[in-house]
Amino acid sequence: MKIHTKLTLVAILAAVILASYFFLVRPGGDSPSQPATQSVSEVSRPIRVAFDTWFGYSSFFLARDLGLYKKRGLDVEVAIINPLQEKNAAMARGDLDVMGGSFDSAVISSHAGVPGAIVYVFEESLGNDALVVKKGITKAEDLRGKRIAVDVGYVSHLFILNYLDLSGLKLDETEIVPLSPDGGVAAFLSGAVDAVALYEPFLSRALGKPDSHTLVTSRSMDPLFCGTAYASKRMIDRHPESLQLFVQALQEANDFWRQNPDKGNDLVAKFWKLPIDEVEAVVVNTKLFTVDDQKRFFGTENTPGLLHGYVKRVADLWSQVDVVPEDYPTEGLVNPRFVRELY
Repeated sequence: MKIHTKLTLVAILAAVILASYFFLVRPGGDSPSQPATQSVSEVSRPIRVAFDTWFGYSSFFLARDLGLYKKRGLDVEVAIINPLQEKNAAMARGDLDVMGGSFDSAVISSHAGVPGAIVYVFEESLGNDALVVKKGITKAEDLRGKRIAVDVGYVSHLFILNYLDLSGLKLDETEIVPLSPDGGVAAFLSGAVDAVALYEPFLSRALGKPDSHTLVTSRSMDPLFCGTAYASKRMIDRHPESLQLFVQALQEANDFWRQNPDKGNDLVAKFWKLPIDEVEAVVVNTKLFTVDDQKRFFGTENTPGLLHGYVKRVADLWSQVDVVPEDYPTEGLVNPRFVRELY
């Protein structure tokens, strides 16, 4: 079974399990129709986490499997939910406390009326996102008039927007063909499109086309394609102590994986039910963040980090295609408080 098929099955199963627990058997006996309140059951219930089908968020469950939540007295439930709209709906209802997503998803969630902030960054893509093109396309200018398959509204769309903008090309100088990652791969392999913006594991499949190659990857761009933890405003305001311990556990899990790649990759492969070599092929192009990386991104009291600028850049790119309004405010989308306690 192909990697993307397996991941899809895992995501579906996890979403069903999450829905059954979150919405049917709430801790404290609350019914799904009752509004969330600051009650004893809310304080004592588990921290609920959901993330996309992407290896970069694996420290969410590594912290659980390594006992790092438990040793801090935390009860944390993790699950996979795709797409972003479903996570937004769950967080808006109060059924989700933290979601895994990229910088752009934080902007989209905020604009969708789901207040929160990025409180942690897991990793940076160093080539797992790319634009795959057919023979004869060797530079950005060659994309004029070409058909590019993109999963519109998601990270690959942001990738192509960023690349065209950096290259001085206007979006209407190309033809964007809205397709899912699977659909984009099929269209590229059949010759129906000239290029496709993808991420692993779909990227490797597209490169199976004879004479295809990557025109650009995330390795040569600013780190706009990082995995983050986006905490709800409710969690930040009501349970800052638990969130602080949660962030500590995430960093310890990230450090374990980085310092023990064989053991970490083995746990990741077991969670996703994938061969170890397929996990290693993705992880090799992934930079797991250290405390120093967190400091570089979140900054200090006296020195702003890089993260604010990157989130603003993402919002500006999304405004080009009306995902968010022009000059969308992003100042509150980064909360450095919890990560700064690490350093």
